[in-house]
Amino acid sequence: MGSITSLQGAWLMNGTAGNSVADISTVNTNTLLDTNANVAGTAGQFDNARFFDGATDFLEITNGAQVGLNLNGLNFSLGFWHRTQNTGNNNRTFVSKAGVGGSQGYYVNRTDTNNFLRLRLDATNGDSATALFINTAQHVTVVYDSANAKVFHYFDGVSDASVAMTAAPTDTTDNFRFGENASSQPDGWIDEAFLFTRVLTTAEIRSLASDGLTSYINAAAAPAAGLSSFVMVA
Repeated sequence: MGSITSLQGAWLMNGTAGNSVADISTVNTNTLLDTNANVAGTAGQFDNARFFDGATDFLEITNGAQVGLNLNGLNFSLGFWHRTQNTGNNNRTFVSKAGVGGSQGYYVNRTDTNNFLRLRLDATNGDSATALFINTAQHVTVVYDSANAKVFHYFDGVSDASVAMTAAPTDTTDNFRFGENASSQPDGWIDEAFLFTRVLTTAEIRSLASDGLTSYINAAAAPAAGLSSFVMVA
């Protein structure tokens, strides 16, 4: 069974254009806003997803409203389902809390030359060993382990690569976004996204990929089998 300890955000990506995306974590209320009212709903891996047009679409939490999404030096695990449509010539940013170029903060994107998954921390890159799927649903997770100074990439719950990461994320005043970061918008849908401020185990990542966020959170929050409430009498 997984744990919801340090779960800062969990977004099912349900709804249609103009609708916000609720944070279903039990820790915070980081609701994503469809500021431009144009991120449409579509069929995803689990129920609905939100579709990004590769041009102007994004969902965001303003810096002043976010709680726990500035990751200053923290361990973290960030994941989601995606179905990217085109390769294109630009880096395609899935999620970010960084300015243009990513000189401070963090973002996760698909690289423009080889379609690798990239975690960028304060202008330092950590890339996957293999390319992302195109036009096929895929679960991805990036894990930053500060104690070991490494980034770990997982595809569909299976470890892909571990790379050295000498940088750590620092706080920024930028908004937290799924989608647009300057001219590097994703093209396709994103579903079932999460952010923990700790290193997830491989078993937890596999559970999130196979069972989905709702099942994972409900199972983690449920009492252990065989235990019941009791009153201690002196």
